[in-house]
Amino acid sequence: MYFSPLLLSVAGLKYGKPIWQLVAEAADRLECEAFTVSDIVKQVHGANPAVPEISIKSYVTAMAPNHPFSGHWPSARNNHPYFYYLGNGKFKLLKS
Repeated sequence: MYFSPLLLSVAGLKYGKPIWQLVAEAADRLECEAFTVSDIVKQVHGANPAVPEISIKSYVTAMAPNHPFSGHWPSARNNHPYFYYLGNGKFKLLKS
């Protein structure tokens, strides 16, 4: 299905999908149990290089409810809990 850039812009989807969804999909494509923020950045940029790195990093942290800084993004923390923070910069999927 094709959506014109104008329609996506009007819908507020500058990158085609919400960033949290791009981050979740990138994590699902990884073939390792534990991963870093850099791994997610590489995956997202492989599919959509226009997404700002800082936005990707922020969403990874926000989507790990047990991360000490995830409280800075309560909406993403509460609505998209997708990761579990292992410590030392490592994450895993919450469902695994």
